[in-house]
Order: sequence, then structure tokens, then C-alpha cells
Amino acid sequence: MSRRKNGIRKARIQKLNEINKIDKRIKSKGDEDGKLMSKRNTLRKQLATTIIAILFSLPCFSQTTLTDSEVIKLDSIMTWHEQNDSIQGHTISLLDNQLDLYKQQAILDSTLLFYTNQELSLLNDRVDLYMKLNKEIKPKWYDKKGLWFFIGAGSMIGSAILLDKIN
Repeated sequence: MSRRKNGIRKARIQKLNEINKIDKRIKSKGDEDGKLMSKRNTLRKQLATTIIAILFSLPCFSQTTLTDSEVIKLDSIMTWHEQNDSIQGHTISLLDNQLDLYKQQAILDSTLLFYTNQELSLLNDRVDLYMKLNKEIKPKWYDKKGLWFFIGAGSMIGSAILLDKIN
């Protein structure tokens, strides 16, 4: 039983030391992304859970004694809760990373949409310029081949008739 208490004490001291290390890192480097603070809070919750469990179990120990199997069972339950809390903390950090990736994806999508709209606007301007160019290039009424053919044929016929009348 005394080994178990020493193990619990060592675990508490280890968690307190981890919290102190995290506090020093936060003071020296700062905590931009909040990961250190979330880890610190997780350790504090685990430590608080352990202390509360010990405090609530003290009256039980004073009235009745637990057998070794009950202590092992209680320890396994506590370990399970600590692991569950650790897994949930890890899940939260993964979800935070996923959220950051979604935010980056949204920024990329917005940028892509902006450039696509800009490309569409430039293509519409290009179509308008082609329409203006088509109006400029389109032949005028006096640039028609048929008109010049009939003018040439008429002048030839007129010349032939004029020469015939002169002779």
C-alpha cells in the first residue's frame, strides 16, 4: 500500500513539474497558438481530478479499509479516466489543426474565386474588343467587289457606246 501512495505522490509531483515547465515556456516564448496553455490546462485538470479523488476517498479510508483488489480496481478506473482525458486532449488538438486547415482552404478558395472573377472580367473585355475590331474591319459600302464590277462593266459599255457613236 505504501508503494502505491509513493507512486501517486511521484505522479502528482511529476505533473506539477510539467505544469511549471510549461509556465516557464509560456513566459519566455509566449503562446501564440494556445497549445501550451491547453496542455497546461489538461495537466491541471488531471491533477485536480487526482486530488479531488484522494480527498473524497480519505473519509472512506478512515471508516473502512480497501482491499488490494479494490485499490487496484480504483487505480485502473483512475488510470482509464486519465487516459480518456489525454485522448480527448489529443483529439481536441487534432480538431484544432483540422480547423486551421479548413481556414486555410477557405482562404485559398476565396483567392481562387477572386482570380477566376478577374479572368472572367478580362475575357469579357476581350470579347468587347473583338466586337469593336470586327466593326472596324468590316468592309464599307464602297469596298464591295460587285459594286466595282458593275461600275467597271458600265464604264466599258458606256465607252463602247460612246466610241460607236463617235465613229
